Amino acid sequence: LGFLTRYYVGKKLVQLVDYVILNVPLLGKIYGTVKQVNQAFTSEKKSSFKQVVMVEFPRKGLFSVGFVTAEQVKTDEGESIISIFVPTTPNPTTGFLLVLPENKVTLLDMSVADGIKYIVSLGAVPPENADGIQAAFKAEAERLLAKDG
Repeated sequence: LGFLTRYYVGKKLVQLVDYVILNVPLLGKIYGTVKQVNQAFTSEKKSSFKQVVMVEFPRKGLFSVGFVTAEQVKTDEGESIISIFVPTTPNPTTGFLLVLPENKVTLLDMSVADGIKYIVSLGAVPPENADGIQAAFKAEAERLLAKDG
C-alpha cells in the first residue's frame, strides 16, 4: 500500500511540475519540445537511435552530431556501412540521412537523450560528459586536418 501511495503521489507531483513549467512563456515551449522529442526517440519500447556520433558534415572541415540508425556489412569489400541521421536544430524531427563507412564515424560517449538535448538547445545545453565530448571533437578535427595537411 505504501508503494502504491508513493507511486501515485510521485506521478501526480511530476504531472504538476510539468504543468507549471509548460505554462511558463518561453521555457514552456522549449521544455515541451525537448520532452516530446526525448520521449519519441528514447522510448523503452523501441529506440530509433542506437548511439551518438560525430561525422564530418555538411562539408569538409565541419562536423555534426548524429545518431546511428542502422549498421550493415557491405559484402563486396567486407566494409561496414553505417546509416547516420543528422538532425536539424532546433527541430530534430527533420534532418539528413548519411550512409558512411564505419571509419568515417566517431562514436561519442554521450547518451541519446543528451544528444537530443544538445541539438534542441542549439548546443547551449552541454551533455553530462561535456569534457569528453569536447575532447572527441578536438581529436577528430585534428586527425582529419592532419590527414589533409
